[in-house]
Amino acid sequence: LRNLHSIVYPPRWVIKRDLAERYAKIGIVTSAAEIFEELEMWDEVVECYRHAGKGSKAEDIVRNRLKYAETPRMWAALGDITNNHIYYEKAIELSNG
Repeated sequence: LRNLHSIVYPPRWVIKRDLAERYAKIGIVTSAAEIFEELEMWDEVVECYRHAGKGSKAEDIVRNRLKYAETPRMWAALGDITNNHIYYEKAIELSNG
């Protein structure tokens, strides 16, 4: 116990992120999405729900996030979910590309 203070553990959120990434890789995407949601990693949440076949839930999350901050990645995700090219154009416009 004398050297216990010298052990450096990663922060709790890093461990949870790693767990969620591992869940997603092996196909446990709904559980991964829940962990990512707890960590507020919205891009990953949306991708997990899309891969789980829960497109309506993914779309709800994207539309809710766009109320707070318009990001190119969220607009592109909305384009992926809805198959609407207008959302891709908005993503390109926001990314100055």
